[in-house]
Amino acid sequence: MSPHNRYKSFVSLIVLLALAGCTTDDHATGVIEKKYAAPGPHSVTVARTTQPCDHRGNQCDLYYPTGLSVSVPHPIITWGNGTGGVSSAAEYFLKHLAS
Repeated sequence: MSPHNRYKSFVSLIVLLALAGCTTDDHATGVIEKKYAAPGPHSVTVARTTQPCDHRGNQCDLYYPTGLSVSVPHPIITWGNGTGGVSSAAEYFLKHLAS
């Protein structure tokens, strides 16, 4: 076997071993992870602003606890992608925070 073929075989083996550890299951498995991955006590409402929220006329997506009232204090979390993405790409995370 030539050195070049040996190198290719070695690289292929490394890639296969690396991919063997990959899984599409990204659910929390540990005790602590399960605790913090669980949704909060509130169901979540997703809405879009009716008015533009920037100088370009873009609307904002709002994620908030359903039944929000002024008598119960809630934290406010603002999140801006900053990479030109859309909030739907982080919908799980935003709903998790709002719950």
